Amino acid sequence: MLLRSGDLAGFAQRLWKRLGALGHIGSQLDHVEWRKRWVDLTESERSTVVSWESTTRFAVVVGDGPAEAADATVASLAAQLHP
Repeated sequence: MLLRSGDLAGFAQRLWKRLGALGHIGSQLDHVEWRKRWVDLTESERSTVVSWESTTRFAVVVGDGPAEAADATVASLAAQLHP
């Protein structure tokens, strides 16, 4: 998406970040550090992503389970960047 949007600087930053992480293959990496490195977006990245128009659609299938789990899933999906 970064290339399609023309955000070459953003693409280069993400690529550099990922390539820099390759030196850590095989070493221990806790979840907080992993999430910061691979998942979390900066405010600048968030503002870029929010402006994207996307035709991507997906379905989420929730199996039998407690109603609270389904409610938590729906709340999490509603908090996503894309409606």
